[in-house]
Amino acid sequence: GFVDGDTPVHFDFAGEKAMEWKASVAKEYKEYKDLLAELDALDMDEGAREREVSLARYEVDEIEGAGICLGEEIELQNKYRKMQNGKKIVDALQKVSMYLDAGDGNAVELTGYALRELSNAAGMDEELTPMEERLRDVESLLADVSRDIKNYAEDFSFSEEEFDETEKRLDILNHLMTKYGNSTEKILAYGEKRRKELDQLMDLANVQMNLKNRLSQKEEEIRKICRQLHELRSIQATALSEEITAVLEDLNFLRVTFEIAVTEKDSFGENGADEVCFLISLNPGEAKKPVAEVASGGELSRIMLALKTVFARKDRMETLIFDEIDAGISGKTAWRVSERMDALGKGHQILCITHLPQIAAMADRHYLIDKKEEDGVTKTEIRELDAGESVEEVARLLGSDMVTDAVLENAKELISMAKMTKEKKI
Repeated sequence: GFVDGDTPVHFDFAGEKAMEWKASVAKEYKEYKDLLAELDALDMDEGAREREVSLARYEVDEIEGAGICLGEEIELQNKYRKMQNGKKIVDALQKVSMYLDAGDGNAVELTGYALRELSNAAGMDEELTPMEERLRDVESLLADVSRDIKNYAEDFSFSEEEFDETEKRLDILNHLMTKYGNSTEKILAYGEKRRKELDQLMDLANVQMNLKNRLSQKEEEIRKICRQLHELRSIQATALSEEITAVLEDLNFLRVTFEIAVTEKDSFGENGADEVCFLISLNPGEAKKPVAEVASGGELSRIMLALKTVFARKDRMETLIFDEIDAGISGKTAWRVSERMDALGKGHQILCITHLPQIAAMADRHYLIDKKEEDGVTKTEIRELDAGESVEEVARLLGSDMVTDAVLENAKELISMAKMTKEKKI
């Protein structure tokens, strides 16, 4: 519901059944909109249909003709990187083998010559023996490395034909990934989607007729729920109007007429088919009009107070702010307003800006808002008052230029009465 065009009032007054039906309408309406969108997407002339059929068939044939396997691009990329370096690896191993043990003056042969000469010399000079042993280790190490490299080279296979086939396959996949998605998974998903669209386009008339039938059934389901929701809302609107009227009369709207009009529209939406308007007449003989059109700021605040009083046990709003709620009221009515606010404050945090002592006296805490001018700039200061300062401010609200002892006593009595009211002692 709404008090005016911008201020929503959140409540579930109509109960759980209404909320269930409202949720059902929202769900069915979303499905209805999806069907509409699907039908609109198929709305095309014959020329456009033929062009779309041609494009869809080309894309489906291109994807299906590629014979894609899910995830194959990863395996191919790894294989291609290894094969891409294969020729370089073969060339490098051949050169290493030549330097170590295959070419003229290779390292293994020359090391053997050197070892024999050093061994002869060590036989004549024992100090050369350690060097002979180290060189012998080097010869053995070189022989081992040479043997390992030959074995690796014999096992390492490189096929130019296989390399070319891998490269061509990757080119095909990269081309398709550029057009339809950056992975084989996305390509296949796109192909499946286009296959379904092609099937629909080839049988467009039947598909459109099927969608229209589904739309008609969905609309019938929605209208049935909307009708049930309307009847329940209308019943609850009458009960709610009576409760709000009773509270408004306590808040100085003595000749008020309040009505919640629930009008069923031809169209429907996610909230149903109802248009809900809060109507009010503040004076006898006046026609009921929307609240926002006839109520002043202060009256709106009191109407909001009446609404929140009724909805106090059902709403989800934790903090309420009232401004100008005291406009146009005084005396007994002001006290009744303060009592209503106290009752509402049992379950909510209430912030109220007021100039009425009856309302201020009922508050649990007082804050003074004071405007000052400093160096040509207006500043607003807000500070919490202690118990003594609260009495003084309530005394000033009682209307005396001078805060005399009598006025202070009057303020203390008013605050005491408010405290007793809150504690349910009077």
